Amino acid sequence: MINNIKITREPRFSRKPGPKITLEEWFGIIQRDPELSFIISSSTKKYGTTTASWDAHPNPGKELSYLWGVDGRIVAQYPNEHLLKKMIQISRLLNADVVGEKGEIYDLGADGSLITIDKHPSLPKKSASKFVTTNNMAYGMGASTCSDFTKKTRGSGKIPDITELSLLERWEYYFYSWYQGYVTATLENMTDSGESLIFAGSHAERRIKDMEFLKSYCKKYPDRRFHHAANALIKSHIDGIGQ
Repeated sequence: MINNIKITREPRFSRKPGPKITLEEWFGIIQRDPELSFIISSSTKKYGTTTASWDAHPNPGKELSYLWGVDGRIVAQYPNEHLLKKMIQISRLLNADVVGEKGEIYDLGADGSLITIDKHPSLPKKSASKFVTTNNMAYGMGASTCSDFTKKTRGSGKIPDITELSLLERWEYYFYSWYQGYVTATLENMTDSGESLIFAGSHAERRIKDMEFLKSYCKKYPDRRFHHAANALIKSHIDGIGQ
């Protein structure tokens, strides 16, 4: 299987350059297609959902048929040939392309078979280890110890409206906000193309899973710095672990 395939109109990848795919466009596709349905989770009521399931997948299973609306793209993780073909059908409705991690484009041949077009052979990935290290200087919340993080955070990982929180309860929000800035700066240098390497479902789902990972790491390594936990989380996303 192939990791992180997206439906996109991004000019640097697509043969059909255009604006980002809006949520309205994505929701319209889901609502009009009887084979697609919204994924309902425990966080949906509060945060909504941008995730859909392809219910006609011949081999249904957890996340094997999931499609995420993320940052103006529609993303699938480890799609097999069946889901890739469905993505191509969707991409045609959106006047977009189905693009892989190295810029390759997936399409259907005249006989309906899956074909690959090597659109951008000159965009190799840089080594993630070159940018994600545990030796960099950290400032702000990243310089706090893991034990400080676990002592000042609590709950399931859900982050409510900050105006509803007490000062103590806001620590969780502050730590995760630091992580978001850190991951943004790290990913800025992750590939020559500028492509993001982290796709992990809707923002609410990703945040909950991220906080669970960070808390687990910091309980295991209380003497390390919070930025070490952030690096571990970034690497886990890149490796496809914990997503």
